[in-house]
Amino acid sequence: ILCLQDQLFGICAAAANRIVPAQDIRPQPIRNAATGLRETLLATFALIGAEVIPILDVPALAGLGLPLSRDDRVTTSSFDRTDQFLLVERAGISFALPIIEIEATVPETEIEREGMDSRYCDGTLRRLGREIAVVDAVRLAGLAPGNPRQGRSSAVVLRLEGERRIALRADRIYDITHIRQGDIAPLPRLVCTRPELFSGVVPREEGSAYFLLNHAALRADPALLALGSTAMVSTADADLAGRAARAAALRSDLALLMRAGEDFALPATEVREILPMQAAHHPSGRLGHLGNVSHRKRLLPIFSLAELQGLPPTTFDHRAAVVVTRVDGDDIGLAVEALIAVEHVGSYGGKTGPSRNFVYRKMAADQGLLRLLRIEELPLGL
Repeated sequence: ILCLQDQLFGICAAAANRIVPAQDIRPQPIRNAATGLRETLLATFALIGAEVIPILDVPALAGLGLPLSRDDRVTTSSFDRTDQFLLVERAGISFALPIIEIEATVPETEIEREGMDSRYCDGTLRRLGREIAVVDAVRLAGLAPGNPRQGRSSAVVLRLEGERRIALRADRIYDITHIRQGDIAPLPRLVCTRPELFSGVVPREEGSAYFLLNHAALRADPALLALGSTAMVSTADADLAGRAARAAALRSDLALLMRAGEDFALPATEVREILPMQAAHHPSGRLGHLGNVSHRKRLLPIFSLAELQGLPPTTFDHRAAVVVTRVDGDDIGLAVEALIAVEHVGSYGGKTGPSRNFVYRKMAADQGLLRLLRIEELPLGL
């Protein structure tokens, strides 16, 4: 089966002998003065080992007017950032949030309940000089009755209008994935009491589903707007909160922060999905190659990010993850020790020189520097 300009067609052969790597093919300057059909289709030759082999001219073959057939599976792979979603689990239910609407993720922190717990609100968390209301999306949407939880929790911070913010409570924040509009099904109205808060649902093969929260609907909800307006800033923290607000207004620099020997930042647009760490098989001996795993009906090579960056090999435990990205049209997995957060980062220095390889955490009090991971510069030997 051949593919030419997104068109599929087949050629009938007596046998398929072998696949030859491009570097083993040596083109030969052999010319034929004849102009017949054979010479049109086999106009060039190559030396493969000791054999001289004619090379089939696929465009010339298609140009004969063969009946080409279209196949929807052969399409140009386009990437739309609006199709990227952060997956969050709460009370066993998976929610998907548009990643471009996220200000930051918050690792497990203390939830303060004094004076703020209500029907939807579990209390507040402190972040960068603000007390932000923590909302339980399960109870808000009526997906399950649930009870307010005390203690610590992770969260995802969303901006509403102006300086208003809310934090959605999360038992775990576990993936960034690509969801196309064709994958989204309507949400049955009887599933919850607030179906208008969802853009739809993505059914999964294993029987579960992702519930896609509608950020525009959340931003227009009166109860959430009221909670978002309570994000108080103390005088002592006004400068820090103001800096964070200005940083959050820049929505083009969201990054996944991760640890692999040291801390790295990978632009969110480069992340295709995140997988739990699993045993990889058949390492090739190439730099950092841990082996391969079977994923989505294909083989996914897994590389240690630390080793690719010239750092000592790392030990992977329950916090480890595999970040799937794409290099020259092929998916690869980068094994990291831990995921830190999804946050806005800022450029450090100019676009040239050593400083171009670092960013800083706009939303962190310490403003620590991070290595900027440039996928196209990974030493994969391609």
